[in-house]
Amino acid sequence: MIFKILLLQLIVAVGVVFVLKLLLERELLVYAFEHITKVQVPPGRTSGEIDILVARPLSAQQESHLKALLSEKFPEAGCSILVNGDIGGGMVVRMAGEVWDFSLTGRLKILFGRGDA
Repeated sequence: MIFKILLLQLIVAVGVVFVLKLLLERELLVYAFEHITKVQVPPGRTSGEIDILVARPLSAQQESHLKALLSEKFPEAGCSILVNGDIGGGMVVRMAGEVWDFSLTGRLKILFGRGDA
């Protein structure tokens, strides 16, 4: 009987962690989109290629929204979206020597002081 209760608690805990991770990932993506819309681009600045790392493939709506934001801010830039599960969630944007880290692992590194994120 105790084994069944412990097993049920484990299943519930895993489910809660999974749901929290999905919610946090969604919030990180929203935060990233908001940050990109607020970026001030100096006149004449070229960005070259923009690489975006995501933990899981974006939905078609998210991808088109992101590409529209980037093409508005950086019309000459090419954009590639790469899936890399190591970032845990959210996204990392690399452009013109800058890195904007909106990833779950990056935020956890900042939170727990484990090196530069």
